[in-house]
Amino acid sequence: MDRKVVLLVVACSLAVGGCKQGKTGGSSASRQSILHREMAYLEELPEVAWYEVQGNNVYVGFKTLPADWKTVINGAALHGNKAIDFGCHVWAVHADKRGWRPGDGPFYGESTARYGRLE
Repeated sequence: MDRKVVLLVVACSLAVGGCKQGKTGGSSASRQSILHREMAYLEELPEVAWYEVQGNNVYVGFKTLPADWKTVINGAALHGNKAIDFGCHVWAVHADKRGWRPGDGPFYGESTARYGRLE
């Protein structure tokens, strides 16, 4: 699927209320499973090699860094925040850094969304 189409779908989803089935103030495990399901659209982007979810953190591994990488992680943070009704933090790293966590070395950037907006 074309990146513009994927980003447009995410933007429209956020504009019309997003994914309603994922609303939870519940446990970290339930937020994690919801985020994992809701971030599946990232696999449609050709530059994304993988994504991992741990709690309310999402790690995105880029094969090549697209010009709109910040838009991709901002959209993922907003989409995740909407889906779990809780803060969502997204990290962008190189594809060969699978398993990377904060403090493990360099990364491209990060994005956090809380209360329906980027911080």
